[in-house]
Amino acid sequence: MLLKQLPRILAIYALMGMSVLAHADQALQELEGYVIDNAQAIVDLGENQQALQRELRQLREEKQQLKATMDKLVTQLDQLTKALEQSTALTKAYADSKASQAEDAAKKHANTKARQAEQTAKKHANTKASQAEDAAKKHANTKARQAEDAAKKHANTKVKHLQRKVGELERKITAVERTNRHLKRKAAEMEKKINASSCEPIIKDAIHWANRGVGRWIEITMLSAHKPNNNWGAYNKGSLYASGRSLVGDIEGFFSDRDHFSKQKKDRAGLKLNINGTAELTLKSWGNKKVYLNLKCSDSFIYSIEDAKQTMHILTLKQMQMQM
Repeated sequence: MLLKQLPRILAIYALMGMSVLAHADQALQELEGYVIDNAQAIVDLGENQQALQRELRQLREEKQQLKATMDKLVTQLDQLTKALEQSTALTKAYADSKASQAEDAAKKHANTKARQAEQTAKKHANTKASQAEDAAKKHANTKARQAEDAAKKHANTKVKHLQRKVGELERKITAVERTNRHLKRKAAEMEKKINASSCEPIIKDAIHWANRGVGRWIEITMLSAHKPNNNWGAYNKGSLYASGRSLVGDIEGFFSDRDHFSKQKKDRAGLKLNINGTAELTLKSWGNKKVYLNLKCSDSFIYSIEDAKQTMHILTLKQMQMQM
């Protein structure tokens, strides 16, 4: 009965993950235990003992065969593993070599393509640059010619305009020169007339009047003015008496720049009027400082311009006589 169930037991053990040898060994152990436990039954089943022993021997032989097969398989597996490792190493080395070769070839190809592309780009760029330069030169030359033509045209127009202006200016200059010549002639005539008008006749006549008798003198009034930057004037009045070929006396005056200090305080000066048209002032209020005047006469006016044309004096002479 147990032997009949042996395949089933082995199948169960196989399902439980045990190897055939392990199953057989365990089954034999269980069988031996069963035989020992059931010795009487075994005796009763003596006729089956030999068959069972044969099966056991057969199983042991199969076990040894299986073990030998397993050892052989393990050995083959180790050999296959080593062969696989060697093959993997060779494959890796081959792959690395091929990859390196491919990389070198790719780099070489890329460098070649890059050089070709660079050369093509340079050639194209040079061509474009040359074309652009030629176009720019042509455009610049055209613009330069146009600008030159326009400049020449504008310059010619300006020159013609300036020539007309110059002609007008020359005509104006000619007219101005004529006017200047006319004014110079007039000025020369006036200067000649002024210079020719000596004060000697007027002064001589005044001296003659004062010498004709007792009780006669000349009343003199002198106005002085300065240019605007000095901004002051003076009024002097006094009496002159004949003394040889001169009129001599004192005058008193007021100065506009001192008038607001004291109107009653006058400046005193001595005056000597010579027949030759010169005058000598002695500023008694200013330490007897001497001032010399060169008198000129025009239309009976007596005047003098002194101090580098900064001061002008105007004199009037009036004949006076004491009433008896």
